Amino acid sequence: MDRLQVGWRPVDALREFGDALGDATADKVVAALVLSAADRGPGLAQALEDLAESVHEEVARRRAIEADRAKPRTTMRWMTIITLGVIGCGFLIPSYTAPYGTLLGQLVLAVLLAGFVAVLALMRQIADIKPVPRFLIADPRSAVTPVAIVGAGAEEPTVEVTA
Repeated sequence: MDRLQVGWRPVDALREFGDALGDATADKVVAALVLSAADRGPGLAQALEDLAESVHEEVARRRAIEADRAKPRTTMRWMTIITLGVIGCGFLIPSYTAPYGTLLGQLVLAVLLAGFVAVLALMRQIADIKPVPRFLIADPRSAVTPVAIVGAGAEEPTVEVTA
């Protein structure tokens, strides 16, 4: 709203708003508003209602996916706690860790530790969230770059083409 009050074009202000939100779902709403600001035609209310329903379904899917991703994280957390508990018991009971005092025992311990760390890394990679790419961003490969001149008495932004 502040950008509009200082003289920004609505399209530029909406694009900056989309950049500030930085989400693909927000880009859908911003795209509808940009098209409406450029067109000034009817149908914005219906488009936003349809978009609201679509966003509602998308959010429900994201929540379900996040709930599914929480299960492996919880499993790995408990597995790590139990493993650390067993290691702690090993320090308290020296006869329990006596086999790891030999060279072969040290090699076995190193292999077990490497396997445990590899499983943790793999589970982290599986549960990692890959954000949906945005579509209202400027393509860095494009030769056309908008140069916005913003201010109270500013002219319309110009487009600069670099060769």
